[in-house]
Formats: sequence, C-alpha cells, structure tokens
Amino acid sequence: MGCGFLEAVYQQALEREFAEQGIPFKSQPTIEIAYKGKLLNKTYQPDLICYDEIIIEIKSISAVSGIKEA
Repeated sequence: MGCGFLEAVYQQALEREFAEQGIPFKSQPTIEIAYKGKLLNKTYQPDLICYDEIIIEIKSISAVSGIKEA
C-alpha cells in the first residue's frame, strides 16, 4: 500500500490479510487491567490481538525510534 495513509487504513488492510491467511484475530478488543489483583477503572484497547495472545499496535510513521520502539 505504501506510506501516507492513516493507521485505520493499514489496520483494515491487515485485518483482511489475516482473514485471508486464516489467522485468528480480534479487532480493538477492550481488555481489563488489574493491579495487585484488583481491576482498575481504566481499560486497554489494542489495535489487534492475534491467537488470543499477540498484541499488535499499528503505527503510521516513517521510522520507529525512542518511546515508540519500547
């Protein structure tokens, strides 16, 4: 697809590719967060989760560095 699109465009394309390849995924699921055994009021919503354990965060940038690399 090349560069220049918003993250949502790349996400939709990746979802289609995962479906074609038979890769199980969930799109933008809401995940509860616990701290010391107690749920927080805040939740986490990754872009995709594959195989119920691989978190994918899509970034639409020309290079990864600094905080985004972490």
